[in-house]
Amino acid sequence: MYTYSNSKPLKPTLASDRSKQYKALAIFLALAFVGIKYAASSDNATADVGAGGGKIRSSDKVSHIKTSKDDEWTDMSKEVPNSEQEEDGDKESYDKNDDDDDFGNATVYNKYHIATAPSRNSYSQDDNREGNAAKAPIENARPTSSHHETKFPSLSSLTDGTKVHTDVSWMLDFAITGFAKCGTTWMMNYLRRNGRASGELWVNQGEVHFMRKPEGPAKMVKLMYKTHEADVAEGTKRLYGVKNPAEMEIEGSLGRYAEYFPQTKFIISLRHPVKWFESFFNFRQYHHYPHMVARPTSKLIGECEPGYPYKPKCMTSCPSGKMDVCTVRANFHWALSRLGKTPMKSKAEKALLQHDMSIDPMPNKVFIMEQRQIIYNHPSAQNFTKDVHDFLGLDKPLKELQPYVPPADKYAEFSNKEAVEHLIHICDKEHDDVRKELVKIGKEAAEWITEYFIESDDVVVSSKDEFVKLMEDWGHDPCEKGRRHLLSL
Repeated sequence: MYTYSNSKPLKPTLASDRSKQYKALAIFLALAFVGIKYAASSDNATADVGAGGGKIRSSDKVSHIKTSKDDEWTDMSKEVPNSEQEEDGDKESYDKNDDDDDFGNATVYNKYHIATAPSRNSYSQDDNREGNAAKAPIENARPTSSHHETKFPSLSSLTDGTKVHTDVSWMLDFAITGFAKCGTTWMMNYLRRNGRASGELWVNQGEVHFMRKPEGPAKMVKLMYKTHEADVAEGTKRLYGVKNPAEMEIEGSLGRYAEYFPQTKFIISLRHPVKWFESFFNFRQYHHYPHMVARPTSKLIGECEPGYPYKPKCMTSCPSGKMDVCTVRANFHWALSRLGKTPMKSKAEKALLQHDMSIDPMPNKVFIMEQRQIIYNHPSAQNFTKDVHDFLGLDKPLKELQPYVPPADKYAEFSNKEAVEHLIHICDKEHDDVRKELVKIGKEAAEWITEYFIESDDVVVSSKDEFVKLMEDWGHDPCEKGRRHLLSL
């Protein structure tokens, strides 16, 4: 929703910029007078896909952990088939991506449906945008509608294309982020369809990985600007969001969100580590064939690239041959801890967070979910759509979840039969070792998430008791007799 901050700029406004603003305002009023409306930017606007990110800013130690300041609803499959999706996209090799639960299954969207959410706090930073800018609340950061007609800034007053000049936190309301192969594509499509029906939401089509690089905030501003500008010209008020899986694992990304977009709400989806691993392995293998993910899967136990705790910046060129598929990335709690939402003072908590990634304490609110919560009639999904609705702060209700029957063989429909031959079925005996490691990780992740993370005032979870039950499953091998029902998700 457009709410340009009328607070004092983080840097002095140059006279030349002020002149440009006045000229732009005069042009805008003249066009409005003759009844010409600005064209709304296309919902299909695309974004550059970048890899890697700059180094996080200087950090302090917290025990062993680094810290830093740094219209139709029945056929959900027709929007952005999985085979055309970008997921966790690196410029090097991603052109076909998806992070939904069933790899490559274009009908997967039919089985889910979710909802939206609450008020925001406004933050600004000190004048030093390039340093460790301190966050401070902005008074009256979201002005009344009368401001919309006369106070909308020029793009040049916000950014020169590489650096941000002033407070832009009002430009991005939410980010569908977290982890690949955990349902972010479904969420993007669901909210886009809701947005077209209600007029309350705008979600960029495709993935946005700008925040991985120092110039990312400026690129984000440029991406969002035309939609904001057109909406203001037409008197439209919406919430604005993007999809960007894997941001929790990227060096530098969270620090930039904390600095430039501290109001942005995060929607983060999780998945049983064993099912996540199978889906992610197959995704990489299918879409990058004939490049092969290292086999046997026991070679994927541990870090993706030795000595680098973040998501690797390489893909098919990774020296290890793992193509960034490894068990360490299943430590979802390690990545979540980087948000700085828990005390991290007790020995018990620290023992669960034995990683060397930076911690970026940030005010951003978080909606956390387990993928099974978007399944029609699942006990944990009873209040899901309403809770997401409340989290985002929407007026109109979101559509309810829809029933879905998964195909008997989700691999059968894929066109590249040679690549399909190299996909894995995680319950096969050859994967016993990697499953054992993933279950161990899952048990620790579930413990930290349920005992520490969801207890934060900044974290929202739907049907908490049911969510905890889902997390308890993470400590068990879904391939064991009596637990095969977990494999459907």
